[in-house]
Amino acid sequence: MSSYCLRFLTVSVGNSQLRKFCSYFITAGLNKLFRMIVQLLLATAACMSLVKQDVPAPAQPTKDSVWELQTHPSQSSLRGLFVVDHSVAWASGSQGTVIRSLDGGRQWHSVNPAGADELDFRDVHAFDADRALAISAGSPARVYQTSDGGENWTVTFADDRPQVFFDAMDFWDRRHGLAFSDPIGGRLFLIETSDGGENWHVVDGHLQPATLPNEAGFAASGTCLCVYEDRVWIGLGGQRARGEPTGARILRSEDRARTWTAVETPIVSGEASGVFSIAFANRDHGVAVGGTYTDPDDVSSNVCITDDGGASWRRPSGQTPSGYRSCVATRIDDQQIHLVCVGRNGSDVSSDWGETWRRLDGEPFHAVAFSPDGNTGIAVGREGKIGVWKSP
Repeated sequence: MSSYCLRFLTVSVGNSQLRKFCSYFITAGLNKLFRMIVQLLLATAACMSLVKQDVPAPAQPTKDSVWELQTHPSQSSLRGLFVVDHSVAWASGSQGTVIRSLDGGRQWHSVNPAGADELDFRDVHAFDADRALAISAGSPARVYQTSDGGENWTVTFADDRPQVFFDAMDFWDRRHGLAFSDPIGGRLFLIETSDGGENWHVVDGHLQPATLPNEAGFAASGTCLCVYEDRVWIGLGGQRARGEPTGARILRSEDRARTWTAVETPIVSGEASGVFSIAFANRDHGVAVGGTYTDPDDVSSNVCITDDGGASWRRPSGQTPSGYRSCVATRIDDQQIHLVCVGRNGSDVSSDWGETWRRLDGEPFHAVAFSPDGNTGIAVGREGKIGVWKSP
């Protein structure tokens, strides 16, 4: 027993003074009490060794993810998103959901409009922590406005016609904004505001842009409508008849939606295909993403870029995003402009105006947006999924 204990101590106990202590008492043949103490000490050391071996290492976060996932009790599909600054953000989605964060997207609080449970808010636009607008897709069509952080909401536009299906809205400034619906009678249905959304007016019929048969927008992230300075771009898709151009079109205006031109893009147009999102980094450089939402891994026709303000669009020269993409957003980082896009199979980034793209990770999201300074980025998706940007 004594020799076994010595061998065990030599292997299992790392303190040299303890080994000497135990060896002295065992080999000296002292009384039984001391031998019992030593044996008890050895048994304790053995147990501690076994416990140490059985305790698993702490779980480590996924190193290749650029999103810090957050939890929110809502199981709604989130598609509307607006990041006001480094702390304030709003998001919206199905089941009348509107949520707000005041800490950069890490904690969210529900501020749903009362009585709107059946609505699907596919887009949200916010001016600050108090003022925001939410627009619903489908019938009935509604625009809600709040000026007290979501405690109270007012319907500022309503249309019960089943043909009205709003896809997106955007604002040039805190007062002037535009929203568009799928076509009615062969023309996109446009509404505009000049008082920050308190009142909306239907744009005169002759100013509403004409569309091709079956052509419409996609209410995937509220970003198929984009404004910059006095310009407007609207991305479309839809099944084409035989003999019609196969490329999805982008409608372009240079005078705040008073006159329009249509430009064909390299992105294929189809029943589930077309331009889903547009972003401009400045007056001339922009990107459009999309593809086929029923085929999330298809990379054959999912992005195009422009350097002439949308007068023409072309395919990038390098690697394209990793699949169908429902949203693209600009991010400013130390005066460098990055483009980040998300979709059902992950995220991609470009740092050269969209010429080449690099896959970031495989987290699925519907929409992505960044604060003006680029320090806060948020993505939202199905079943209340929210991610906060981490530098890759």
